[in-house]
Amino acid sequence: MTDEHQPSKKIAATGTERGPSGLYINTKVRKFITCNECSKVRYLFSGRQLIEQDGLEIQHAIENWPYTCGSTIFLQDHNLFDKVFVQEKICCKTPMEFTYYSCRKVHSDWCYHCGSTDDLQDKLNSLMEKYKSIISLYAGCQDKGLDFFCQMPIQTKK
Repeated sequence: MTDEHQPSKKIAATGTERGPSGLYINTKVRKFITCNECSKVRYLFSGRQLIEQDGLEIQHAIENWPYTCGSTIFLQDHNLFDKVFVQEKICCKTPMEFTYYSCRKVHSDWCYHCGSTDDLQDKLNSLMEKYKSIISLYAGCQDKGLDFFCQMPIQTKK
């Protein structure tokens, strides 16, 4: 099988996502799915609340179809194809979606770079003094030279 048929092996494409503009935010997260190759959590987004039948169809897809980063959840002829979206311009090499950390659907602490929940490093006091948001880091990622992902610098008065 070539990389053309394995979305997770491709480098993330540029351009816009298939879903409507403004959809990929934490308030539009409806469910999540885990990539079968890299084990990262990826979110399912919808512009509207889902009815019970939609939820059942999504659960069926999650349980029965192997998902990999960059692929769609549903085939084009499925009734939820244009209603439920996953970010398709990503691949297994793409860090965790930042939406994950601001969404209340999942509460696990995951490494930003690889998605691991094991052997997470303690956040450094020096970073906590400088940033409001510090995303977890797996020891193996730190060994590869990766660092904590930090956002929202703390404003200091001059």
